[in-house]
This record gives sequence, structure tokens and C-alpha cells, in this order.
Amino acid sequence: WFGTTYSGNSSDTFHANRFGAGSFSTSSSHSPIQHIYYNWGSLWPQLPNTGSYVRNVQFAPWFGYMSSYYCYQSGSSECSIRTKTIPYDGAGMDIYGDITQDTIWDKEMSPIRIVPSGDYIRVTADLTIEAGVEVQFGAGKGIDMAGQCSQLIMNGNESNEPDGRITVSNIGGSTSANGKGFAFTRGCSTTTDRHTFENVDFSNLDIAISAGSRHGNSPHYNGDVGDFNFDDVTFTDVGTAIKHGSGQYSSFDLSGVSITNATNSCISLPDYASLNWNTGSMTNCNQGSSSSDGAIMTGYGSEVTLNDISI
Repeated sequence: WFGTTYSGNSSDTFHANRFGAGSFSTSSSHSPIQHIYYNWGSLWPQLPNTGSYVRNVQFAPWFGYMSSYYCYQSGSSECSIRTKTIPYDGAGMDIYGDITQDTIWDKEMSPIRIVPSGDYIRVTADLTIEAGVEVQFGAGKGIDMAGQCSQLIMNGNESNEPDGRITVSNIGGSTSANGKGFAFTRGCSTTTDRHTFENVDFSNLDIAISAGSRHGNSPHYNGDVGDFNFDDVTFTDVGTAIKHGSGQYSSFDLSGVSITNATNSCISLPDYASLNWNTGSMTNCNQGSSSSDGAIMTGYGSEVTLNDISI
């Protein structure tokens, strides 16, 4: 806009109000901005304009100063509009910063690239990923579901249905270094159906689901970080599909899940965990031929029920 690119990351925002006024901002603050000052006179100034009374990044002419010059929402008044950032022409979105508010990723935003400056995007709210979304992890990058009672909901469709399945892989596919995957590091007093995965394909990740730690590193949560429910989910070319990192007493309910080509164990459970798996397969587990890995590492005191599983 007038020679400046606003990328939609955590430091570039767009402010708008119901009268049509809109301004770009390079501030990471979500506080409302004043679009225009009172002394622009009777004629709208030509844009861009360096006058103190008009924003240099004013997006649209607007003559409603006396009605409302702020975009705001408070307990007693509201003049804002609801917006969603849609990448241009399928360009996708880069996720740099932590997620602190309930967030939905849909197909219009896809592909979603996980590229924080550190190792993880920290999520302390509910994250919902809808059908057709492609999530791409940068090399060595992960998502940490770190909020108390925060939920991860991934609901894809069948391949022949609109939008189709959700795919989770790394940026660049099999020729690039793996992303870390999802970590779960906080518990909740209510665990039923907390994290759900339906019609999802995981590939090229170190540990797709790390229960109880950031892929073996701190923070560690010594307790139940589930429940986890998987329905028609695939894991291909991973280090491990599901692995403990503490996370004792977590429950995993799998239906129609297949795991193919795991460097280490296909599944490595936390202690005192529960695994209930109906229909599915494990192929080429422990490709690294480690004496401490296998198809399923049960953990101390775990309960495992398998029904119609090909190993």
C-alpha cells in the first residue's frame, strides 16, 4: 500500500470501523487507533498525505469524523467490524507469534507455515483446523499446546468430500529437514474429547504427537494431557507417531489409524496410559533397528487394547 508491504504477521495489523474507514498499522498493539483528526477541513485530503490530521496509511476515504473516529470494542460500546485475513491468491500464511485467543484456520488461509523465531509457537487458547488445510512446519519447529484446558480440534473431510483431508508435514516435503510436530504440555480437569483428529494425514515429522513435553524437552507435565481421539488418521515417515514426554495417565483412542515408516517405535506410551485401538496397521516400525524400540512401547502400568490391527 503506497510502496509498503503489510504481511499480516504479528506486527502488521489492519484497523477498520463500520463506516468504512480503514488504516494499516505496523504496531503489534491491538488497541484501537484514531483514523483521522478533526481539522482536515471540508475536503478530503489526497492520499498519501503527511498531514498530522490524516494517517499516512489510510486505506479508504471517510467523512464520518463526528460519528466515530475510533475502531473499538468495550463493555459498553462497540463500533468495530469482524475481519479475517485471507492470503492473496493461495499464498498461505506464516505464523510467527504465539496464539493467545481462540483461533480457526480454514482452507482460505492455507497453507499455514509454522515459522517462529524460536522453536515453538505457544498456544494458550483453543486451536481449530478445518478441512482442506495444509499445515507446514519449518525445520525443527513445533506447536506447543500449553494452555490449561486448551483444545486442538482437527476435523478434516474424506478425500472425495468438499475441501478434503487435513495434511500436516514440513516445508519442502520429504527432501527437507523434519518439523517437530505438536506438543501437549498442560492438563485439564475435564479430559473427555479434549483433542480430536479426524481425516488427517501426518508426514515427515520428528514426533507428530508429543504427550507431556516439548518433544522430550522442558516444560514437562507429569499428568494427563489428553484425551486424544484419532479417527481415520495416517502417520507416514515420522520419527514416532505418538510418544510420551511425561504425560502420565493420558488416554489415546484410535480408530482406522495407520502408521508407516517410523524411525523409532511407532507408538511410545507414557506411564499409566490407556491405548484403545480399533482397526488399523503398523508397517516398518523401528527402522533404526534400536534395541530399545519396537512397534508399541507400553510404558509402566499402561493398558493396551488392540482390535484388528495389522503389524
